[in-house]
Amino acid sequence: MESIKILRLPAALERLGMGETSYRTAMADGLVPKLITLGARAVGIPEHELNQVIRARIAGLPDDEIRKLVERIHADRARTAAEIIGGV
Repeated sequence: MESIKILRLPAALERLGMGETSYRTAMADGLVPKLITLGARAVGIPEHELNQVIRARIAGLPDDEIRKLVERIHADRARTAAEIIGGV
């Protein structure tokens, strides 16, 4: 099984070079993945998902393409959850 690293929100924001309000705006616009709950007062994002968005930005992809990437990231999360719940 692969190792997955979760970045807490402050670390993710630092990697992106943006503040929390900007991240949440970008999240509402579908330009960054949704945060995952880590506990009662903690959220984060899988590092590999964040890296995909950063690579897309570096490559100069337009916002529409980044939205498609984020949609695929969310679809992968849903597929993984279904596999876990279904025992597949």
